[in-house]
Amino acid sequence: MDGTLVAFDSIQGGGSGIVSNATYGDTVGKWECQNNKVATARAIVYIYPTGASANGSIAMNTYRINFRSNNKCDGTFNYNFWRLGTNPLNKKNKPIEKESRNRFVGYLIF
Repeated sequence: MDGTLVAFDSIQGGGSGIVSNATYGDTVGKWECQNNKVATARAIVYIYPTGASANGSIAMNTYRINFRSNNKCDGTFNYNFWRLGTNPLNKKNKPIEKESRNRFVGYLIF
């Protein structure tokens, strides 16, 4: 496994969700195992300039997945939005708004 993260979302073309009624691209980034029970990831998403997000932006997402017994998992999914042209990896740059923090619970489907 090479650590590449690519994710597609069923509401990328607009709809309710993280960016309500905005269109956005595929999520791309990298993941890595911290140990045999935890994986972390970081990814970037381009938010297209549309009515809901007139100027467009970049979202940086961070994930932490805890693998539990019986194919269960839980973790966190956090994201920030950055102005286009801003490098979200530069700690001097500030996001457009406060980080959104979310928890999830699910099942592995491997």
